[in-house]
Amino acid sequence: MIHSHSLIFSDFDTDWYAHWAKQLKQDSRHLEGHQLHANKFWQNAVMVQALEERGLIKSGRRGIGFGVGRERLPALFAKRGVKVTATDQDFRTEKAKHWQEHELATGAQSLNGLGICPPKIFHENVQYESLDMTKIPKKLVGKYDFVWSNCALGHLGSIEAGIQFILDSAECLGLDGIAVHTTEINVIDNVLTVDHNKDTVIFRPCDIYELSLRLLDAGYEIDPLHLRFGTSARDQRVSVSPEFGNDFSKLFVGGHLITQVVLIIKKSPDISPFKKKLLKRKYWLAYKNNRLQQKIFNSTNKFLKTIRAYEQINLDENMIEPVTPSVKINLRNEPKDIYLEYRNNTTYPIFGMHDRLHSTKPIALATAGPNDRKSKFIGDDWHNGLANRPSIHLVEKDNKGTWKKLDYVKPKSTFAYRVRLNPAKVKKDTYEEPFIIVQEGNKHLLNTTVTITIKKS
Repeated sequence: MIHSHSLIFSDFDTDWYAHWAKQLKQDSRHLEGHQLHANKFWQNAVMVQALEERGLIKSGRRGIGFGVGRERLPALFAKRGVKVTATDQDFRTEKAKHWQEHELATGAQSLNGLGICPPKIFHENVQYESLDMTKIPKKLVGKYDFVWSNCALGHLGSIEAGIQFILDSAECLGLDGIAVHTTEINVIDNVLTVDHNKDTVIFRPCDIYELSLRLLDAGYEIDPLHLRFGTSARDQRVSVSPEFGNDFSKLFVGGHLITQVVLIIKKSPDISPFKKKLLKRKYWLAYKNNRLQQKIFNSTNKFLKTIRAYEQINLDENMIEPVTPSVKINLRNEPKDIYLEYRNNTTYPIFGMHDRLHSTKPIALATAGPNDRKSKFIGDDWHNGLANRPSIHLVEKDNKGTWKKLDYVKPKSTFAYRVRLNPAKVKKDTYEEPFIIVQEGNKHLLNTTVTITIKKS
């Protein structure tokens, strides 16, 4: 039976995943921007399997989904005879614009685009409502056999808001009803995380433990979460710069390493004091084990180990050196890109300002001391308007000689900073400007100075 657990690639090899992938059309012909083993596909299948095993996906049952976007689940449930209420935020609001490209529902017509359910049956079984997940109306209380949300509760603005949504949405359940939710969890940290953020928040084991106790007090029993991060090569991969629909189980998001979890909750209003005591003990042991799994993954993952080693050093002389110490250009009518190339002479991965763990000291290109000195010329990509930070984005040349974004600098490799100069921001004259690499903490790497001389004609 499916229990609350974290995404692991061996789930993709199971008979139950193959069955639901076929039913949900999660195949190479219907990817909709996803990889074949995208985490979203796992979330779909694992929730359906959890509900199927508990006898809830059949004719006569009622289910409500929150933040459904353009999910495939309402169509599948409808095909199986479930009466579905699908809800999402009002697509006309300013808040909704962020989700409109890939995921926001605009009505029931958004939910059967792949033809998973015959149109007549879909029309009979699915109704759509615009609904704010933080304001669930009382009319929905006690009306449903199951509740679900697919990675939606992490976008409500805070961890507390996500917990409160789980508690509030559980009130929609009838007796013995089941709720299934997926969300993101921090893989290696139980203290620092992303919270109070309008785009996404990241839960920690301590948050799930708190949720467990609050659910218990409210008359609900959560299946204890068991984190298992996997030892296979697929599970050990880390995406430094995740993209929509990728097939990584471990992702850098907001300076933290995350994965997805499924949470399974049962309405149990008559839990005895003795059982309550046993469950509290069970939740505590699960929490302690989850902390242990975090520590194991953090200490054994090869990529994280190299990052940890880098975090113990301070970059010093000759660890990074310029390929060319000076550059001269003529600046006329059009913006011009300059690429300042450097070599990473270390055996460590080196990170820029973006796509890194919060604990990893990044490097950036700055004017050569003092720290607050302003540049003689300003370009289009100066960082956040700071006059002494001409570039924070790492780039490299591909095999075709095209410059592309670089997630991080690999050991013993070459990288560059792109400086974009805008002639509209520079008066006619000849300028000489030295730049230098700065490690977080404003440590200047003295041998990394490159002087740019521009002539504006």
